[in-house]
Amino acid sequence: MKTKLKAIIVDDEPYARAELAELLVSYNRVELIGEAGSLTEAVEMIETNKPDVVFLDIEMNGENGFELLNLCDIEFKTVFVTAYNQYAIRAFEVNAIDYLLKPVNTQRLAQTLKKLGDLTSAEQEASSGLPKLTANDRLLVTLSRKMNFIKICDIKYIVAAGDYSELVTVNNEHALVQRKMREWEVQLPEKNFQRIHRTTIINLDFVDKIERYGKENALVFMKGVEKHLDISKNYLSELKSRFKV
Repeated sequence: MKTKLKAIIVDDEPYARAELAELLVSYNRVELIGEAGSLTEAVEMIETNKPDVVFLDIEMNGENGFELLNLCDIEFKTVFVTAYNQYAIRAFEVNAIDYLLKPVNTQRLAQTLKKLGDLTSAEQEASSGLPKLTANDRLLVTLSRKMNFIKICDIKYIVAAGDYSELVTVNNEHALVQRKMREWEVQLPEKNFQRIHRTTIINLDFVDKIERYGKENALVFMKGVEKHLDISKNYLSELKSRFKV
């Protein structure tokens, strides 16, 4: 039996939310777990309920739906639902799964849900088959326009870059790899690596210091790296337990 897709609707118009909700609940593959009328409500709902997909309006009472993607640390798939077609290119630039125009057509929504279901199944299957890496395993990557092998233990940190990820090595060289963060999280040795943000995984051996600011925020500084890396509140407690801070 296929797992249901947990969905949240974010739209400032109650009628639009109700209309889309009525369409979504008619599909057995979807479990509608919440609705939000603002970005503030949406962030709290997403971080609490961890949806698989968010159906997101763009122009909302002085707010822009694109901002939500920078406010949340939780990974989710995005389907934009809007009355305007001028945002379509930007939507796909931020890796949206689909772009639906209001009023939403039933057949068009069915295509979106099929795409979501196929993607989820494929990702689950791919992740389950990924081999675990050890600290001494080597990867073949392009560094300074040349192909080189690097050891897993020589990766300082990894940052997301869409469907790619950027590796920063012990020599502060950068390599772009076609691999998503969730795949790294499955494969990397847990003893050495820790996710600290939706977009960042670090090698614990290269942590220089961690600085707290406020009640729920912190920064991590890596050895030999000038800039700091943000630690999101969702990963802070786990990182604290690793370093006793």
